[in-house]
Amino acid sequence: MQQETADGPLNDTQIQQFAADFDLPRDSLRKLSSALGGCLSGRIVSRGILKVVKQMEMGPSELEKLIKELRQAQVRLSRASALYSEIEVQYPKVGRSKDNPNIVFRLMLENALRDVSVLSGTLARAAVKYGVHFTGEPDKRRNRDYRRTVILGCIFDTWHAADKNVSLTTNSVTSERTGPLVDFTNAIVRCITDPVSEIKGETIWKEVQGWREHQESKELYERLKLEEASVSTTDK
Repeated sequence: MQQETADGPLNDTQIQQFAADFDLPRDSLRKLSSALGGCLSGRIVSRGILKVVKQMEMGPSELEKLIKELRQAQVRLSRASALYSEIEVQYPKVGRSKDNPNIVFRLMLENALRDVSVLSGTLARAAVKYGVHFTGEPDKRRNRDYRRTVILGCIFDTWHAADKNVSLTTNSVTSERTGPLVDFTNAIVRCITDPVSEIKGETIWKEVQGWREHQESKELYERLKLEEASVSTTDK
């Protein structure tokens, strides 16, 4: 993603071109550029609540995986140590026994086994006594990217404000998602990515579904506010 600029990432030439290509008001495109500038700001933290919740949920299971791996390492290190105790590599120019590399290497293996055993036991006890928080990235195949959602939401808002349908066309043969909104979305995305990238139609469709749900929630909230105001006026 490009970084934030004063007027956003779209220049006047691009705004004029998009206005002509997609029949959109230039003022709306300037507002979109400004909104995108905020989305691209390095000051904005792009971690969504869903990501934080997912990380908290994954903590115990990820620790369990780690403990399992350590226990498997214990078994393998124990076998390796037993094998090495019966093997003598004939290193050249070995003098006294204390200078024998085999002795040093066997000790290293025994120490590794001891350290892994201690770590495995300590983490097993910690899993019972303490909370665990996973700090890595949750599986992105199952979670929408928060920053992408905000940027595409701005694009959909601009499209919707111009009285255009926030919808896609599905090819009956290939099931490919296409249409003017896909073309407009990727025209904007190409301007704000380096190297230049595009978003697949299927991904845009999923984001559109989320945008529609958000719009329905907003409309419901506005209706409730109007009803509440009406009731308050009647009471007076």
